[in-house]
Amino acid sequence: MTISEYRQIVAENILTLVKFYADWCKPCKPVATVIEKIIEEYGDRIQVISINVDEDAYEESIASYEKVRNIPTLFYYKHGPLRDKSVGQVTKEIIDDKLLSLI
Repeated sequence: MTISEYRQIVAENILTLVKFYADWCKPCKPVATVIEKIIEEYGDRIQVISINVDEDAYEESIASYEKVRNIPTLFYYKHGPLRDKSVGQVTKEIIDDKLLSLI
């Protein structure tokens, strides 16, 4: 995914959750499990994008573009603009609270 494609997806969706992670990141694994539950619960009300900061140059450039310095990092977008973010291992309750404040 290019930066342009990323920006387009974020702009076109009502609510977007972007997860920045790496396969080697231990705190990223429980966050991934929580995100799976979020996807099940929110269904088509939310678009989730997973960006592996080590996967390829495009995804690494998106992380750089967004100035992501630590992982896991979650960005919460509503109708395009960034509304909130979480850095580090967070609980489902924290993610739910942030998402519900945007719905």
